[in-house]
Amino acid sequence: MNINESRKLIVGAREDIKNHWSGNSDARESADKQLSAALGYLEPGTTIKTFFDDLRAITNESYGSVKDQLQAGEGNTRP
Repeated sequence: MNINESRKLIVGAREDIKNHWSGNSDARESADKQLSAALGYLEPGTTIKTFFDDLRAITNESYGSVKDQLQAGEGNTRP
């Protein structure tokens, strides 16, 4: 698969998400942002560092930090 075909698939997936997904709006937005980051990676001038920086920002925005995700006492290995 070449870059142009990849772009078309990503753009089509984003349109499907926008027009046909009736699920969780946060999940829909997160999936769209991830596809947007992937599409940006395929654009000329995007570096791998920029791609991963953008993906890290999206992940942090979508899921928060580990500290925010865990309830008090979770992940504690002590009895």
